[in-house]
Amino acid sequence: MRKTLLLAPAFLLLPAVAFAAPTLDPVYDFVGAVDGIVSMLIPLLIAATMVVFFYGLFNYVRGGKKFAAQGKNTMIAGIVSLFVMVSIWGIITMAQGALGISGGAEPTLPAVPSSGY
Repeated sequence: MRKTLLLAPAFLLLPAVAFAAPTLDPVYDFVGAVDGIVSMLIPLLIAATMVVFFYGLFNYVRGGKKFAAQGKNTMIAGIVSLFVMVSIWGIITMAQGALGISGGAEPTLPAVPSSGY
């Protein structure tokens, strides 16, 4: 099963290599679809983390030793999660800027030079 999962991408790209297809449009479409899904999920995850933080704040303010300790732990988990998500997002954006990669640009594929015949 594990070998099948590892070899699946190679078998999916094999027809493009075997027929020397000039474009990899299906791959670009798949990567674009995944990028669209991830782009929608990032703000939703950040919003969910904020909701978790405010839920912990509500529990902390509500009172009682049990609720205060639980709320404090929930707030800490929310803050740490938010920090990690925003930091990774910032690091990726900084790396894109340093490497000159724009978010919407399609990469250029290397081509074999023709001999002129």
